[in-house]
Amino acid sequence: MEAIILSAGKGTRIKGFQDSTPKPLLKFKKKSLLIRHIEKLRAAGFSKIHINISSYTDKIQAYLEQELDDLENIEIHHEGDEPLETAGGIINIIPKIKKSSFSVINSDILTEFDFKELTKLSAYNYLVLVSNPSWKNNSDYGISAQGLIIKQNKKYTFSGISVLDKSLFEGFLPGKRSLTEIFDRAIDNQVLKGFVTHSLWFDMGTPERFTEAENHIND
Repeated sequence: MEAIILSAGKGTRIKGFQDSTPKPLLKFKKKSLLIRHIEKLRAAGFSKIHINISSYTDKIQAYLEQELDDLENIEIHHEGDEPLETAGGIINIIPKIKKSSFSVINSDILTEFDFKELTKLSAYNYLVLVSNPSWKNNSDYGISAQGLIIKQNKKYTFSGISVLDKSLFEGFLPGKRSLTEIFDRAIDNQVLKGFVTHSLWFDMGTPERFTEAENHIND
C-alpha cells in the first residue's frame, strides 16, 4: 500500500510557535512530526510515501535529504505557493499511485496508532476515528450499526488518518478542495466506514497541544 502525508498547510493555527519552522518539521521530543510518520509508515511496510508541500518547499526538501539516508520510496509533490487544501492535494497525487486504495495521514498529528492496521482496511473506505477530545466542543461523526460513517449521534472526531479509494474522488476536478466535500458525498452514498481507535492521539495544531502530548507520550 502507498500513503500520502498531507504537509502543505501554512500552519496558521500554530503561528508564533517556532515561527521559522514549517509545521511538519516541528519537533516533538527531538524528532519532527514528519519523520515520525515516515518511520511509522516504513515500519508498517508501506511501499511508497507521497508528501505534498507548498510553503517552505526548499526547506522541507533539504530537511528530508539531511535526515533520511534513503529517499528511494519517498516522492515529494510541489503544489506551488498556494496549497491545494486536503482533497486538492490528494487529487494532484492520485495519478502517481499504482493501486486503487491508499492511506492518508495528516502531518500535524501525533499518535501511537499502529499504521499496520491501515493495510488491513484496504477493501473499503475508512476514516480512523477517536473519541472526541476535551478541547473540541463538537464531534465530527457517528457510526451506524453497519459501521458506516453518519452525521447523527456524533461521538467521534476524525483523526486525520484514513484509507481511501480513488473512486471517491471521481468527478472532482483538480484545484483547491477540502476533504469535507469528498467525505460528505461518500457519506450520502453510504460508502464510508469508521474505524475507532483508542490509541493515544493528539492534534498538534497549537502550542498547548504540544505540552499536553509531552505529558502523555514518552517516545
